[in-house]
Amino acid sequence: MKTKLFVGTRLTPELKMQLGSNFSPMTSIPYEGKEYLGHYLESDHPTVQEIRNQCDQFLLKLQEHCPEYRVDNLPVVVFPQLFVG
Repeated sequence: MKTKLFVGTRLTPELKMQLGSNFSPMTSIPYEGKEYLGHYLESDHPTVQEIRNQCDQFLLKLQEHCPEYRVDNLPVVVFPQLFVG
């Protein structure tokens, strides 16, 4: 089993419309009945500063993909996912 942290935001219909069908290099995943867009952290034991930096980087990437959409007011969430395999 492996636990990874996911950094992202809820993929709302409005955001989905702005992005179109190309989410690359971000990932769309389901979590607790909702769809989220973001990426997994590479580090197994990130520091709080590393998580904050990844959140900032995520918002910058999202802004590049949606230049006319305000991403600065989107809530960024961090949650763990357990992978069994």
